Amino acid sequence: MIHLTGKTIALLTTTLLAAVALTSAIADEKPPLLDRSQFSIGAGLSNNSLSGPFDDEIGFQIFGAYNLTAVNLMQGVYTSVEVGYMDYGFDGTDTNGIWATAVVDGPIAKNFGWL
Repeated sequence: MIHLTGKTIALLTTTLLAAVALTSAIADEKPPLLDRSQFSIGAGLSNNSLSGPFDDEIGFQIFGAYNLTAVNLMQGVYTSVEVGYMDYGFDGTDTNGIWATAVVDGPIAKNFGWL
């Protein structure tokens, strides 16, 4: 059985409170590694056809993207990365997988841009 004296309890309590205060101060100084507002997600459908004994199939994809604001090459040029999963819908063939891409884009006019 552990017997704690009043001095030991006071020392443990002081140490715990100091650790909590120090951790909070350090956490306030550093921003998070990734900014949640820079994430986006998406999904898509596709109508796919192959020559041969296959019928047309409906495929799908899901993806996530992150804007790399720290890697913008120049003013008006933006970069991002995307990672996703795509399935073309055909059974018995290797027509699905994970993909990744880097995207560079920028505006041309108010509602029009290049990719």
